[in-house]
Amino acid sequence: MNRIKKVLALVFLLSLCFNVISCSKININSSGDFVLHPKLDGQYINGVWKVTDVQILDKNACGNMDKSELMNISISFCDSMATIGTNTLMDPKTKLKKLKKDYSNHYLLYNYDIDFNSLNIKDKSVINIISVYQNNTMFCEVIASDNMNAYIYHHGVLYKVVKISDMNYKLPEIKSDNNQQKANVNQYSSSNSYNSSTGVFIGLKGSRYKDDSTNELKQDYRTLWISFNDNKLNPVLEKEDLFVPRLKGFTVLSVNQNHTIEGNSREEIVCTNIVNGSKEQSEKNVHNDNSGTIADSMPNMKRDMKQRYMDILFVSNDYFSAQYYEGYSFAGDYEQLKTLPLDNPNLSTGISIDILGKNALKSYEDSVKVINTRDKKVYKSDPESFAMVRKNGYWALEARISDGKTYHDFDLNLLPTKKFLMYDRLCIGWSVIKDRVPNALDAVTSPTSRIAIVMTSNKLLVYEIKNGELDREPLQTIMLKDGESMVMAEWASNEFTDSWSKAFKSHGSYKEITNEH
Repeated sequence: MNRIKKVLALVFLLSLCFNVISCSKININSSGDFVLHPKLDGQYINGVWKVTDVQILDKNACGNMDKSELMNISISFCDSMATIGTNTLMDPKTKLKKLKKDYSNHYLLYNYDIDFNSLNIKDKSVINIISVYQNNTMFCEVIASDNMNAYIYHHGVLYKVVKISDMNYKLPEIKSDNNQQKANVNQYSSSNSYNSSTGVFIGLKGSRYKDDSTNELKQDYRTLWISFNDNKLNPVLEKEDLFVPRLKGFTVLSVNQNHTIEGNSREEIVCTNIVNGSKEQSEKNVHNDNSGTIADSMPNMKRDMKQRYMDILFVSNDYFSAQYYEGYSFAGDYEQLKTLPLDNPNLSTGISIDILGKNALKSYEDSVKVINTRDKKVYKSDPESFAMVRKNGYWALEARISDGKTYHDFDLNLLPTKKFLMYDRLCIGWSVIKDRVPNALDAVTSPTSRIAIVMTSNKLLVYEIKNGELDREPLQTIMLKDGESMVMAEWASNEFTDSWSKAFKSHGSYKEITNEH
């Protein structure tokens, strides 16, 4: 046995002379319900692994290698080094996450576009995911069925592997005259953007209330600008409505309340585009459908126009989701979900779910059939009634179906496309956030892994992230209004941080929020 260990150690030493250090920049942790076991993680994967099957998920990321080449690579882990083919990571850090069944499919689908049910994992009630990383940058993730069988994701490839030898000892410290190799290690460690400037537009929605002066039911929205650069948090700024970054310029999204001749309230979305410093109100802001058009100047307006109330759930660069009520006696309940383009915000029908991909509609219809069979109901399929909603630190897709009397919401087992989201990941696990802030309800983290904004029932807490964890005390505490929740989190980094800050200050009034406790 000692002889085998020496041979394996020699193989590792020789590989250092040829291997090029290469690590993909993805997040160490993602949101979810995790239980961490830091003392077990290294031992769980230490050893030499044989590749038994390969699935290429991103051909560009794997250097255009074909399956036969990838099947013959060597994979091994020990306390001082991780090696996958020609890629080596010295002094790796590891973290074991136990992922519960109800979140496992979302995690794999969202991060790697992998269907959990396609993996041959014996105990599907929980899976073990071991992150191998260094300096907030991922090297690989191991999806372990047990301590002898696993899947390894690395550089766009999912390897199915089986352990052929244990290696639970630490290799001796390696002293090398290969200065180029040492430079590559240092270059890799400093190549992440942890010290880059970053900022976020946080969109907040308040609870609906009765305005005593007008006796109307209203709902307020506001945007916070939270930015960090030069190792410090800048003053937090606030303005009314939702200030949304677009591909070209910005859009101010607001909800206007109009009235019918009968006095019924009709809420409408108004999008004011800011392009090249000037404001342009979209020509498609006015709602026009079979029930008439809101306009005091129209003498033929229908007198039986219903009430319309809307509740925004999600806003991104090009789309938003909301829930709607249309009737004669609004009591705070909404019957339909819609997802609509910001460039045409008052369409009478939402966009169809098939925008999410060629298999989206079939997946949706299959889910409706399962629910009808399970609940012994006749819920009607409505592919245009879906939305993005917040769930414990990430955006999820949700659909709503109705039988004419009641409605039912269910999660869609689909991945949001980049049409809806460019960034939606936590660089620290949800359980780590809950350890620091036990009453946390939501959280977002910057793409630079430098700051986190944690939401409780009455506060927003801005934390600096140090060594993969929230700092002991928040940099700032922001008091929330009654019932406020997050509907937007759009991040900027590097030079965009400054341009977004200037745009926020230049268009419309804003105020600075003082640190509150």
